[in-house]
Amino acid sequence: MSPLLRELARVHRRLMQHAELREAAEACGLFNAGLSIGWDLVEPLQGGERYTPQSDGQPAVIIPVFEGGQLIDLVATSLATRRGLTRDGIASILGRDAIDHAMIYQTHLLLFQDPLTWLLNHGRGCVVLD
Repeated sequence: MSPLLRELARVHRRLMQHAELREAAEACGLFNAGLSIGWDLVEPLQGGERYTPQSDGQPAVIIPVFEGGQLIDLVATSLATRRGLTRDGIASILGRDAIDHAMIYQTHLLLFQDPLTWLLNHGRGCVVLD
């Protein structure tokens, strides 16, 4: 199992085992995209684009980033600011496959301002991670 998948499993389990957090996530529609999201405490790394888990960090929703069906990175999204930080610094877009779909089928592309809004819209479209 890859380190990213192991981390995703850990934070997903953490969310699902905490009844109050799980119920809040369900009530807010964070499971709309059908992804195994999680919850963790994180701290931005120097440069401010990546994060690391930190026991005294800030709460964040952890969202997997897939490209071509492969897990390539994780995004920690602050509940306070809605800013997304990547775990490994690989992902630049959440929902990149939607871009390919829009180009192939010459259709509209939905672009969302942050990862939480993307989740609330069932993971359709994409988010540019900054």
